[in-house]
Amino acid sequence: MFSFRIADKADVDAVFSLMEQVVHSLADPSLFIPETRQSLERHLKEEGMILLAEEEQLAGYLMVRFPGNAEDNLAEDAGLSAQDALRCAHMESVVVHPDFRGRGLQKLLLEQAERLLPEGIGFALATVAPENHASLTSFLRMGYSIADTKMKYGGKMRHIMIKKVTHTQDQK
Repeated sequence: MFSFRIADKADVDAVFSLMEQVVHSLADPSLFIPETRQSLERHLKEEGMILLAEEEQLAGYLMVRFPGNAEDNLAEDAGLSAQDALRCAHMESVVVHPDFRGRGLQKLLLEQAERLLPEGIGFALATVAPENHASLTSFLRMGYSIADTKMKYGGKMRHIMIKKVTHTQDQK
């Protein structure tokens, strides 16, 4: 049974280490855009949260970012208005340790993260490599749809995924 918690600065090394391990194990490393240690730290301090999944060890994580007016906000790619862009969360880097794959952890991380989104957030956005069938399937099963497919991240083809987020009393 997985437990979930929000990472803090003390978790950055473990998150970075897991990311490196997963990236090096990929048959096609272009499916994943790795972070730097500095970007992980900045993310925790200024841009969002990192949700950890643990089961005696770090099993996976999901970075959630609140891009606001940032130039790389996916809202325009998804066809959203400038006003709605301010109500977006990016479900970024999802990493699952190889020992924990096939257990639905990406879906669980997305579910947990959506429950933690601030009430003003109306849309969850993400990018997925078209060849990353496991990740694409998880997003589609979670109610995301493909808003567009285009080149991102310096020439890598990506689906722009979108989901309207609803807040209910059960989420609080």
